[in-house]
Amino acid sequence: MKLTDISKKYGDSPIIEHFSAEFPPGKTSCILGKSGCGKTTLLNIASGLLVPDSGRIETESQRYTYLFQDDRLLPWYDVKKT
Repeated sequence: MKLTDISKKYGDSPIIEHFSAEFPPGKTSCILGKSGCGKTTLLNIASGLLVPDSGRIETESQRYTYLFQDDRLLPWYDVKKT
C-alpha cells in the first residue's frame, strides 16, 4: 500500500497534512505517535473507512485489517477467568 500526500480535516482543524508512506506487502508495520496526532484517522483512511480530503491511495488489495492496542471489543470479558 502506498499513501501519497494524504490530508484530512475535521471542520477547520487539520488532522493529517500531506502524509506519504509506503507499506510493503507481507510486512508488519507500526504507526506510533502521541495521543491525538491522527493515527486512528490514518488507519481509517488506509482501510477505506474514511475518505481523505486529498491525496492518493494505491493498493493491490481491497481488504485490510488492523487491531487496536487496547482491548475494546469485550472489555467486561476476561478469558483468564473462564
